[in-house]
Amino acid sequence: MKKGMTILEVLVASIMLAIMVASIFPIIGWLITRSKEKQFDGQASTVMTAGIEVTYNAFLGDWEAFSAGSAGSPDVYHPAVDVSTGAWTLDDGEELVEARYTRRIEVVEVCRQESTGERVTGACGDGSAIDTNSKQVTSVVSWTERGSDKEIRADLLLTR
Repeated sequence: MKKGMTILEVLVASIMLAIMVASIFPIIGWLITRSKEKQFDGQASTVMTAGIEVTYNAFLGDWEAFSAGSAGSPDVYHPAVDVSTGAWTLDDGEELVEARYTRRIEVVEVCRQESTGERVTGACGDGSAIDTNSKQVTSVVSWTERGSDKEIRADLLLTR
């Protein structure tokens, strides 16, 4: 009688173990997928931040070197190194980074109320004018992950 109970106990324990293992594998797969997604998000954030930093330094070097588009029609650049000086600069257009991410730096004029100096969103209109001492910079990084398009962006208001 003792032998029969032992076999039954082993069978029940084996079934319980199989159920636990079967429920854990999908969770592990989900965790691996989320880990990869977070890795891509982190890399994209690094690419975006580097774009903002390079743009800031490029404008510090020569404020007048880069034009600014108007609201709704930004001028688009990407970071590059000037081979003659070794300094960071901006080249026209967007770029592919690490064969996965597309980065573009959008530069637009800043409009301010003439009476108060407050920023105006959108195009300049009555009572507002272009502030030649300010530029709005947006670093945009986009990529495709598991068939869906993703995008992150960061804004920086530059003033001289």
